[in-house]
Amino acid sequence: MSFYRILSILTLTVSLAIAACPEGTEVCLSYDDATGAVTYVSTDAIAGFQMPHAGCLSGADITGTDSETAAFQVSVSASMILGFSMTGGNIPAGSGTLFILSGVDAVAASCSGADSDADGTADVDQPTDEAGCADPAGDSVAASCACADGTDASSGTDADSCAAVACADGVAAEFTDAIAGTGTPGTWDPGSDAIDVTLDCLFDSSNDTGDRRFSNASADPLIDAWDGSDCMDATACNENADAMYADNSFCLYACATVGGCSELDANYNCDGECVAVGDGLTDGLDCAGTCGGDALEDMCGICDTDSTNDCIQDCADEWGGTAVEDMCGTCHTDS
Repeated sequence: MSFYRILSILTLTVSLAIAACPEGTEVCLSYDDATGAVTYVSTDAIAGFQMPHAGCLSGADITGTDSETAAFQVSVSASMILGFSMTGGNIPAGSGTLFILSGVDAVAASCSGADSDADGTADVDQPTDEAGCADPAGDSVAASCACADGTDASSGTDADSCAAVACADGVAAEFTDAIAGTGTPGTWDPGSDAIDVTLDCLFDSSNDTGDRRFSNASADPLIDAWDGSDCMDATACNENADAMYADNSFCLYACATVGGCSELDANYNCDGECVAVGDGLTDGLDCAGTCGGDALEDMCGICDTDSTNDCIQDCADEWGGTAVEDMCGTCHTDS
């Protein structure tokens, strides 16, 4: 097979793979939740990257991946994945695997420091539940108020309030003081559940998409996106309601350019047509031909935005005329 044939196939493969990301994407990312692999298709070399996450990661293994081949150092913090090479290496344009992600393991509940005999040395076998951790000797008794006939006396929280409880049999409720245990309580850690890596976590909507950055060998930023993400803003010209994830950094809004711009100009529609409305506008244009402009034409045919220089009628009712009325009330143009 010829070199050009191989090149054509590779180009087609890259084009098809990157088609799952929004138009203009230079690094298209995918996540395989079965293997934990983050794969990519890139139109340029990758010299470094940072990717935010929502706290679901414990590590990133680069063994056998393109990051290892490029001698990248990849680290995972509580909210960010960071990758770069200390030796100037980069990942060539193409496709492959960046790294393999690991989720956060479950942490079992535990007690530490409980000392049942209060001898200053923590027990070798710590309690396995919260109540035991709080009372390792098991001899603490809470204060209580009780009626012999079973009447609810829970309102009696001390001796005085217990004495005021009206038991059904007329016999006063009995208050029992709390008995403090002799053991030293421990510190209870409720533990935590395992956290699986998901694309929701990697594509965390609470993070600004600007926090995700890829750069090429010239340190220029590359436009990246996750497979299945796109503009999902209903007010945008290029809304993709079928996208899996909203990445509104790709949204284009109505402006003078057909198809839209990154910033909205409400005087235009998505076809770049002027649709402005307002006083003094004709087909959306002011007298100066500006879409949505505020220039007005005065009675003398002068078009500008300065209302203080508008022409006025003279005494002969001529707009912009020079006739003036003299002291005798005669209107004429002679001085």
